[in-house]
Amino acid sequence: MSPLTLKDGRTLGYEEYGDAKGKPLLYFHGSPGSRVEAQPMDAPPGSTGCE
Repeated sequence: MSPLTLKDGRTLGYEEYGDAKGKPLLYFHGSPGSRVEAQPMDAPPGSTGCE
C-alpha cells in the first residue's frame, strides 16, 4: 500500500499495478470496496500498455 495523508488528516490508500512505463489507468471502486479488488484484473506486464 502506498498511503497518502490528506490535509484533514485522513489517510488515502492506493495501489499501483502493471507496467510502470505504461499509460495510467485509474480504477475507482464502489462502497463497500477496496483498492485491492483490482489486483485480480491485473494483466501480465506489458500486455496492455497500461500502468
